[in-house]
Amino acid sequence: TDTLRQRYDEVADLYTGYIAAMVETEEGKIWIGGENNTITAYNPITRQTTPVICTACKPGFIHRMFKARNGDIWIANAKNHIVRWDARERRFFPVPLPSWSWFMENEHVTVFYEDGIGRIWAGTHGAGVFVLHPRTGEILEHIQADKVFAPKEPTLNGIYALLPWNRDTIVAGTANGLCFIDL
Repeated sequence: TDTLRQRYDEVADLYTGYIAAMVETEEGKIWIGGENNTITAYNPITRQTTPVICTACKPGFIHRMFKARNGDIWIANAKNHIVRWDARERRFFPVPLPSWSWFMENEHVTVFYEDGIGRIWAGTHGAGVFVLHPRTGEILEHIQADKVFAPKEPTLNGIYALLPWNRDTIVAGTANGLCFIDL
């Protein structure tokens, strides 16, 4: 029978503190995100770490990372902030989102998803879904949470999962159940 094998690597120079997000880069390194808005690049072959300097990142812990099919990496921290690592230009770009601090103090992106035509979907805790242009980060569409997902209970709203249902539908997992979004 097959058995799972484990190897625990205690990485001494982990600049992130606790680990909240990880993604593999095009070069095979593992970017690790965590508290203090830090990213560590870990090489699993050499077991060496280096800090990743993100001048576009704002304060707050990094809790979501997502690699798009084009190699770009989307990073979200806990304060309504997204940056995009451009794999071709090898630098970070801020992705401006409107503030929804009127809704909750703990504002953040909860999930990323890339649809079949390359648009990036960012589900949020409290502000619905932002559909973003894959190269510029421009907001192509904003599906309002309080009007679509939880009209009776907007304070309970949150988008925690995004799943393609078929060519024309995305299913959003919310705090109140499922919502089917027609493309």
